[in-house]
Amino acid sequence: MIISFSAPSQSIVRRTRKAMELAKCPVCLDLMAKPFVLGCGHSFCELCAAESVNVNDKCAVCRQPTRGLCAPNVDLDRLIRDLILPSLEPESRRIYEERCEIQRKRVRRKDRFRCIIWTEVERIRPDSILVHDIVQNCTDVFGKSEDVVRELTEIFSREILANDLSVFAMSETEKGLSIHFKEAFRRN
Repeated sequence: MIISFSAPSQSIVRRTRKAMELAKCPVCLDLMAKPFVLGCGHSFCELCAAESVNVNDKCAVCRQPTRGLCAPNVDLDRLIRDLILPSLEPESRRIYEERCEIQRKRVRRKDRFRCIIWTEVERIRPDSILVHDIVQNCTDVFGKSEDVVRELTEIFSREILANDLSVFAMSETEKGLSIHFKEAFRRN
């Protein structure tokens, strides 16, 4: 009996399709780019996981609190790399790799933005902080394009809200939104 492997068997095709369904991100609905897993066990693309955790600290699927914890899903990444990607057409593989690289750069950029934002907040503490001023000071590092200003404002707002305003008090002034450290967190 001779076994031919030139054409994939139906069972291999079914298993590959099932693996592709399991590796689809529930947020962006695409094949996960660098899969990360939350404490509840649900997996997402690294960028989608980070966004979910930073927006409301809950899993986007089951709504359980994540407490900011997510880690690389090494097994799922291996499944994607070893089983799914080889079954894709070369153009689809290229598009996937390109998307992974774009997401990797966006995650690193957001991390750098957070670092600069909190460095700036710490630098001017205990004074009142105008969101606009923090964003403007950060644009000296990252540039003043509309995209940078919008992204910095979005990240700063999320970071403040992620603290459940337990550290900060917010108020509206004639100059714009102002954030103050609550008394217990002020330096003397």
